[in-house]
Amino acid sequence: MTKYEILTTLISSVSILVAVGSLIWNIINSIKNRKLQKEIASMNGKIEKSNYVSKVVFDTIFLQFQKISKSLFENYNNAAVRLFPILEQTICMIPDKEGKIKKMLEFHGKSQNDLNELISITQVNRFMLTEAMVNKLETFENLMKQIIDGYENKMRDVSTGSLYEYVSREDERELTEKANETMKIFKDVEALFEDYIESLQIIS
Repeated sequence: MTKYEILTTLISSVSILVAVGSLIWNIINSIKNRKLQKEIASMNGKIEKSNYVSKVVFDTIFLQFQKISKSLFENYNNAAVRLFPILEQTICMIPDKEGKIKKMLEFHGKSQNDLNELISITQVNRFMLTEAMVNKLETFENLMKQIIDGYENKMRDVSTGSLYEYVSREDERELTEKANETMKIFKDVEALFEDYIESLQIIS
C-alpha cells in the first residue's frame, strides 16, 4: 500500500470517526434539549399558577385588602343595622318628629361617608384587584347607593308625617332584602381576597 493510499485510508477513518462523534454529540444534545424544554415548560406552568411577588408587594396587597375589608364591613353594617332592617325599632322609639329626623340624618350621613370612602379605596387600588373582585365591589356599591337613596325617601315620609308616601311597604321589603344581600357580598369578597393572598408566592 502506497503512502497516498495509507493517508487516504487514514483520512477516511478520521472522517468516519468525526461523523460518528458528531452524531453521538447531536443525540446527546437533543436529549439534553428535550429535558431542558420539559423543565422550562414545567416551571412556566408553576409560574402561571402562582403569583411571585416580593415581601414588600405582598405586605402592600395584604394591607390594602384589609382596608377594603374594613370599609366593606362598615358599609354592610350600616345597611344591615342602621338603615332599613331596624328602622322601626330605632326610629319609632323616638317620641318627637325632630328627634326622629335628627337620628335618621345621623345614620344617613355615616352611611354616605362610609360609602364614599369605600369607593375611594376601591378606585385607588383597582390595579391590584381581579375582575371578579371589581364586579363584586361594584355590585355592593350599587346596592348601597339604592339603600341610601331609599333611606332619603323614608326620611321624607317621616318629615311629612305620612307612612308610605315615598317608600311603600313593598319598597321597604325590597330595600331590606338588599341590605341583607350586602352581607353576602361582603363574605364573597372576603373569600376572593383570601384565595388571592394564598396564591401569592413570596420571593426573597
